[in-house]
Amino acid sequence: WPDILGRIMAGDDLSEIETRSAMGEIMGGRAEPAQIGAFIVALRMKGETVDEMTGLVRGALDAAVTVDVG
Repeated sequence: WPDILGRIMAGDDLSEIETRSAMGEIMGGRAEPAQIGAFIVALRMKGETVDEMTGLVRGALDAAVTVDVG
């Protein structure tokens, strides 16, 4: 987390793969609440890119559970 947070705070854009991996850590319960908060605030302050948002969405979908309603 220190590396990825430092890069965001320096104004660097993350790749889709990096944000997908970060979301995987969050969704998998492997990130502390403070890390999650810092990640979200830093990303928002920098301004999210399309690649970053795509990675976050794909990371969340990777962790999603399919529910059969039929």
